Amino acid sequence: MLISQLIVAPVLILEAWFYLLYVRRAAPARVYGYDALVIVVALLACLACLPFVDAHVSGANDQIWHPVLSVLTTFHIFPAVLFIGLWLRRYVPAR
Repeated sequence: MLISQLIVAPVLILEAWFYLLYVRRAAPARVYGYDALVIVVALLACLACLPFVDAHVSGANDQIWHPVLSVLTTFHIFPAVLFIGLWLRRYVPAR
């Protein structure tokens, strides 16, 4: 399963780069540590879901679907956390 995560790593890097590109253009005066925190939380959320994917039983061909489910969860969780971080950055007032 971790090999399938390494295969999608370039796509995740590209998504993180797009996030940083959009955020820097939209609000350049904010703190840059928040952006790094959002990306790290997105990566940790993807890693935290791997045990749940590994515990999923899909039938006789179970071993075939573990890498596929791993990649699918990563493709959904990583951008979802980036969007939540973007929403928090734009609509929650800074203190």
